Amino acid sequence: MGEDPIKWVTKYEQIERMIRERIAKGELKPGDKLESEEVIAGKLGVHRFTVNKALASLVREGLLRRVQGRGTFVAETNGQPQAGSVAVLYSSTTDRLPKDMFFGNILRGLREESGVDVTLLGMPRSSGGLPGPPLDQINFERFSGLVLLEVFDEEYIAKAKKASPVPLVVIDFDPQRVAVDHAVQDNYGAGKQATQYLQKLGHKRIAHVGEPPASKKQFVDSAWQERRRGWEDAMASSGLSAEELDRLFLQLPGRGWPGAPEHMKAILSLPPDRRPTGIFCATDDIAMYMMRTALEAGASVPGDFSFIGFGGSEAGPLMRPSLTTFIADVSEMGRWAFRRLKALREGADPMPQRHVIPVKMIERESCGRNSA
Repeated sequence: MGEDPIKWVTKYEQIERMIRERIAKGELKPGDKLESEEVIAGKLGVHRFTVNKALASLVREGLLRRVQGRGTFVAETNGQPQAGSVAVLYSSTTDRLPKDMFFGNILRGLREESGVDVTLLGMPRSSGGLPGPPLDQINFERFSGLVLLEVFDEEYIAKAKKASPVPLVVIDFDPQRVAVDHAVQDNYGAGKQATQYLQKLGHKRIAHVGEPPASKKQFVDSAWQERRRGWEDAMASSGLSAEELDRLFLQLPGRGWPGAPEHMKAILSLPPDRRPTGIFCATDDIAMYMMRTALEAGASVPGDFSFIGFGGSEAGPLMRPSLTTFIADVSEMGRWAFRRLKALREGADPMPQRHVIPVKMIERESCGRNSA
């Protein structure tokens, strides 16, 4: 009596083994197209998602390749990375990156431009604060390009560049001491434009809520640093003293909104002649928490305070009043990253490039003229 071929081991692992054996025996040759996931699932009596998981694993290994709109094929050089096979290294846990709208849009751009799946190499939950996945555990030969996303440590970037035999691109970080190709949003321009916009509305005391300067942190977010620098340069013409400007920079303990409501409460406790009336926040989340704190305390927005965020949060237009913010087509960072990796593989000038994605201000109800 024959055994059920997918009964005694994990189903997707058995499907992987069956495809490997067919390739090894020459039943599937380089360039051959596999049957659709639905057809394979029907023949084996399993769910299509089980087949998808098996095929995705073989794609990551380089045994198969996927072509958008055409199907799955046996790789021309078995076990070797194919053009467009890209690994994304990042510092957060393995379950977070695909769920985040910002990073999801970057990955979407990368996939759309490459036409193939990418391999996500994140951090285990017990990472101990490491800046990225352990480099000694990565088989670089499996890939034809690397993308570093949400990696804020220049020493780690330098080590990855040295260890990798394939081209590398950094996204959403602006290295200052490592010569490497990278793509960023126009964070400096957003900080400067937001501040100048509030100044044109008659606001003189304009606060910025963001990350402490680089000298006070081990890992810094260059995007937040650049938004702060844009604010600083715009405020240089405000006529305020250095001491007053220093008090208008409100530091948060980390990359997130915690601490923002407390800053707003502190602002509300100041005498009216010392309060900032315009507030530019490093992210939309920070702005929305501060705005809600102000409204709950009985303040008027934008009558007493005007707020500007950054990031184009889906919740921004739903606030009352709706939040003024900056947005960018962040998927373009992913598209550019793949184009640059492909160009480097094809012998382009290796001089590192800095690609800046323009931002656009979305004016909404949270900003108004200073009535003071």
